[in-house]
Amino acid sequence: MKSFLSSVAEFLLQQDHPLHEQTVVLPSRRAAIFLQRELIKQCDRPLLAPRMMSIEDLIFESTGLQRISRPELYFQVFECLKKNGRADLQFEEFNRWGKALIQDFNEVDRYLVDPQEIFSYLGDLKRIESWNLEAGEHTRMLDDYLKFWPSLAKVHTALQANLKANGKAYQGMAYRAFADASSREVDRLKEAYGHFYFIGFNALNAAEEKGLLNLYEVGIASFYWDVDPYYFKDPKQEAGLFLRQSNLLRQLQKNGAYYGLEDSLSKDPRSLETYAIAGHNLQAVVSAQILSELDADALESTAVILSNEGLLPAFLNNFHPKFPKLNLSMGLSLQNSPMAGFFEILLDFPLDAERHARKDKANWSRYHYKRWEALLRHPLSVKLTADQPQALRDSLAEIKRRNLLYPSWKDLGLSRLGALSLDYFKVEQPPVEQYRRLVDFCEQSLAILANQSSLQEALFGFHQLFKQTAELLEQYPYVEKFETSLQFYREMLPELSIDLRGEPLQGMQLMGWLETRCLDFENLVVLSLNEGILPKGRSESSLIPFDVKRKFKLPTYLEKDAVFAYHFYRLMQRAKNIHLLYSTAEAALGVVEPSRFLRQLSSEWPEKNRRLEIKNHNVTGYSDTNRRPEKVSKSPAVLERLAEMAERGFSPSSLIKYLRDPLEFYYEKVLGLKPEEDLQEELDLPTQGSAVHRYLELLFSTEHPENPEDRLARTPNPEDPIFSQSREAIKHSLKELMQQESPGLILDQGPNLLHLESMSSMLQNFLNEEQKRIRKIAADWKVLATEKDLEGKITLDDGREIKLLGNADRIDSEAGVIHIIDYKTGGAAANKYNVSNCDLESYIKKPEALQLPVYALMYAQAQAELDIRASIFSLRKVKQNPIAMKFGKERVLSIEKKEEITTVLKELITELMDPEIPFQSRE
Repeated sequence: MKSFLSSVAEFLLQQDHPLHEQTVVLPSRRAAIFLQRELIKQCDRPLLAPRMMSIEDLIFESTGLQRISRPELYFQVFECLKKNGRADLQFEEFNRWGKALIQDFNEVDRYLVDPQEIFSYLGDLKRIESWNLEAGEHTRMLDDYLKFWPSLAKVHTALQANLKANGKAYQGMAYRAFADASSREVDRLKEAYGHFYFIGFNALNAAEEKGLLNLYEVGIASFYWDVDPYYFKDPKQEAGLFLRQSNLLRQLQKNGAYYGLEDSLSKDPRSLETYAIAGHNLQAVVSAQILSELDADALESTAVILSNEGLLPAFLNNFHPKFPKLNLSMGLSLQNSPMAGFFEILLDFPLDAERHARKDKANWSRYHYKRWEALLRHPLSVKLTADQPQALRDSLAEIKRRNLLYPSWKDLGLSRLGALSLDYFKVEQPPVEQYRRLVDFCEQSLAILANQSSLQEALFGFHQLFKQTAELLEQYPYVEKFETSLQFYREMLPELSIDLRGEPLQGMQLMGWLETRCLDFENLVVLSLNEGILPKGRSESSLIPFDVKRKFKLPTYLEKDAVFAYHFYRLMQRAKNIHLLYSTAEAALGVVEPSRFLRQLSSEWPEKNRRLEIKNHNVTGYSDTNRRPEKVSKSPAVLERLAEMAERGFSPSSLIKYLRDPLEFYYEKVLGLKPEEDLQEELDLPTQGSAVHRYLELLFSTEHPENPEDRLARTPNPEDPIFSQSREAIKHSLKELMQQESPGLILDQGPNLLHLESMSSMLQNFLNEEQKRIRKIAADWKVLATEKDLEGKITLDDGREIKLLGNADRIDSEAGVIHIIDYKTGGAAANKYNVSNCDLESYIKKPEALQLPVYALMYAQAQAELDIRASIFSLRKVKQNPIAMKFGKERVLSIEKKEEITTVLKELITELMDPEIPFQSRE
């Protein structure tokens, strides 16, 4: 494969101007490094190399202007607005549209549009839109709005005057200055740069087009393009849009000075493979597998292109050991470094304090416990407190122990968090002070992490970022809110990266799309080839409407898509083996689609190149190590554990869990695996049920005179005040019970207040119905026990004795019959607790129906001579109470039914304990 830069080197060596009198201008600095290598290969004797630079370096250097940082430019524009017609403008208002205005100024200059003309036109357009206002609707605010648009031309002029006085410029301003200098300062440019050779350009803006055409017309510029007729000569191909529209290129064609057209896409043999991958990060795994199949020698001519540079960490984590050398042209962006996550957590604290201003009496801000957990559990926090490892664990335990939903720093009991000033966690701190504290934190942490070189590099990058932000906020004291200051931090963050050292001319290349300009590779692996990533689509920040942009020939999203279409097709021109990967994982909004470039290439290229081979792959991502087994055999250790459980006793709830799903029983009951309990913010159903049960226990019992922790059953008469309590009284009692059980729980607002109201209403209805029921049976009714512990046993056929345990919510005596009651706060149907046949299969279908029979059996074993029945008392469906235990039509536990239940339990527990029957989910 003869690369583009190899042809360029040959072209430069054939020119009349010796190399040392040439200034070679390329789209990127990386291309210059590769061009130097090609020149070395083709030179047969020592020569002075030409000067090489990027177009952006040329423009700023030739105009003598220094690039202004985006945040500083932001403040400069704000000051110009206040001085030129918007004296009342508040920074928070400007913050909503300032970024779009700066982008529009930049485009107006890059495309040499007269600012007075376009902003006056925009003002007229806004007036026309407001033409049909009714009488009285024309307000001062509307007048100010209509005056705003034409005043932007004045703001633009003032901004450029201020910047020029300080020798600074934003990109568009420098480009406009270059276009002017190219015609007025030809002699100076020729003396400074000799003869220009512009290599591999495509989408020239109006300022570039004018400047380069001026240089060509005065004879000090030549051009070498990188173009294929496949897209250049086809008017439907957006990749060739800018080249077909270029006046410069037409002039070169007319004069016979058009170099760089090469017909490759339609002729050379190619292999194209596409991969639809079910996952974003899985693309890194698949790409590593593709690369591992290449020969070591082939890696020198291989490139991996990350359309989404956020995949860089995932790719590096799956880096194949076969690769001897790798060069990263993009560096690791600070926003993708592990340190970025730590500082995002840290920056959320003052942001939350500003938004909610929760504080204690000592002026310490109170933050949601999950913020503290995220901070204290972060690996960097652990490293910074390595000399006191127990401190973080103690603080996390204290949060859970006291159910601290919104603790302050003081509540945590920490003396320090590495080098972080404790004042950082107080309210009412000016934004600039917070960033200064972060600067100090970074400086001191650099010493603590002295042996962590990779962390130190990222930490130093954040130190510079926080320092620059603090200096800006001090120099321009307009930012009062911390939330506003975060915009500048996040504006600068993507521009900073950690330099990942590598040899640019050796090994496999890992790069973004802009780094691929002018470079060629035989083997390509392209990741994240999805719509919305390549191309980015319609998302653009601008105050200028689409139609106005078209009128003044400013670029829209259509032109920006055309730029990336060129990069895409140009990279394919000389590649032999192409692998294009895209994700099929669901996005938060909308549907993930492959890039239209990929669809277009797959449908059109085979028609124009018969030597093209295409294969399509679907990759489904799963990991066997993360999948739970379908069944688990009972090892000796598991059998020993089951024996221990049987000795302690099986409860109805554990047996019901086994009936539902033996595998879940294994994980939860045998292994004791449960999800980590979170702090309680909202009243979940178990908590509500626990509170209701405790409340009802207190109503039907009294305190033991000798032991206050015990309760004695109490039988109230139907006229007892407990049955006529107001809902407010019930709510007050429930609230006290919940605060005892879950201190810190906020019950006076939000969902918890709604839950409390619902529970109070439910209990009031239940007590009203219970009063009616008791009136009918009052003479023969007595409460025997509340929260009664029950015990029983089952003897298996092999002689093993299995213990049963349970707890009955209430036990009554009604007309000589023992009535075991279980409260339910849910709203399940009555037939859920009944079975038609007393066999194991029936209880597998209705697991919940086993609870009442087991309660009745345990009580019957202790009181064999008594008649026993058991019922569910629903607190939501009070009209159905009592929902009695039924065996067919029978409600009372007879001797016959007692034996049937015993048989079912023996069969169930025998299966549970059988070493030959594995734990597996029921079909």
